[in-house]
Amino acid sequence: MVKKIIIMIVIVLILILGGILYSMQKELYTPSAPETTEFTTSSFTTSTPPPSPTETSPTTPTTHPQREEVKIPLKIIKYDFISDKGFEKILNITSTIAYYYLTIKGITVTGENPRLTVGLKVVTPEKSYTGLFHEVNLVDVKPPYVVEGKDWVYVTEGCKAKYIITVEIYNAEVQGELTIILQKPIELNYNKEYLIKGNYGILLFKLRNNENNLIFLRKKPAGGEVRVIQPLFNYLISDFTPNWWGPTGIVAELSSVVIPSYMVAWGGHTVNGKMVKGGWMEKMFSSNGLFIIIRSKEKEYELVLSEVNNIGSPRSTPILKIGDKLDLPIASHVEGVVFNVSVENAPVAITLELEVKTKEKVPSELWIGANLINSSGMVVSTTPAVIIPGKAKSILIYLVATENGMHTVWLSYNTGSITEIGFKVELLSIKPADLSIFEYKEEWGVWEGKIEYK
Repeated sequence: MVKKIIIMIVIVLILILGGILYSMQKELYTPSAPETTEFTTSSFTTSTPPPSPTETSPTTPTTHPQREEVKIPLKIIKYDFISDKGFEKILNITSTIAYYYLTIKGITVTGENPRLTVGLKVVTPEKSYTGLFHEVNLVDVKPPYVVEGKDWVYVTEGCKAKYIITVEIYNAEVQGELTIILQKPIELNYNKEYLIKGNYGILLFKLRNNENNLIFLRKKPAGGEVRVIQPLFNYLISDFTPNWWGPTGIVAELSSVVIPSYMVAWGGHTVNGKMVKGGWMEKMFSSNGLFIIIRSKEKEYELVLSEVNNIGSPRSTPILKIGDKLDLPIASHVEGVVFNVSVENAPVAITLELEVKTKEKVPSELWIGANLINSSGMVVSTTPAVIIPGKAKSILIYLVATENGMHTVWLSYNTGSITEIGFKVELLSIKPADLSIFEYKEEWGVWEGKIEYK
């Protein structure tokens, strides 16, 4: 009998302790005042490691039989207000992405030049972040009117931050609602089709990457925009964090995009203590994991992630010989395809033929850019900007190398729409070059190549 009583007491103590721990866990987000909240838990399951890259030719995305539903884990905090002066809202946050909306529901003008301003500041022990400042002329506003905070911040695990929204109102009484959205970070994986549910405007997820491979991302329906970040500092991440990538050039709505590991940059750089202009190839993302942010208005959409193996880094990509062919990914926007070419008996002209590949639709036009980089990482030849008709069957690219050694070709292409394009590239020839038929851009220190199509 005494044993049974002791066992029952132990069970009760365990239940009480579990309740205390559960309550502590629920207090992860600490609002500064009582709020109306809505919390949606995640149905995401633990992901498996991505497949190992092959050692030979690159592979392009194939079918994705696995389908997984993901409810975005959100905490939505709503604060109703009626004010003629304004207010400040402070939240203590950690391990979350945060962003806001302010909805103006009613306006009573009390003086000249009525206006409302909204500002964001995030403060951590390591640094602070000041967001974009929004000012609304209340004369021109017809309620309901939404002020969308374009700023998002991600406060990483172990970092504690104060998230401060400051609203100021001049010469008016405003009725409205401030909505702050907090999202717990999730991790997605390759070779799965995700059904994203409960989107409130922004999705942030982690993705393990291999710098030797490109990342293929497809979103259905098309819409929104993507940004990829590999932060240099692991505590407060925002749109203005260094080391980020977004599609460049003619950018359409987010549909299918190939994310690079290496990029070509142009500007000033120092050579032997002297500032000169030029282009160079630099590693954008190493194999340390990425954060991908998708901003879109759809409440529900499909997302597919794949790897395009072995054409992302000059260290792993194939060395093409004359007659060799390489399949390139099909997407609406592609950046950072790389492959190597060995040059002897310079100066030479390197000729590439790109056979066009499309799916159901043919784009009305497309853009393609190519750079030739020497073993020091400097651009030595680049192509001019050329608009190519979508009905073209093949494209010829000519690049100039004036020194021997290993060179890397860096390619980008897009359609400026959601229509997709891809190529099969062949190294046609490496022949002695008549430099008089090419133009040397002295300001940038590069030879201008040529693009032809048929």
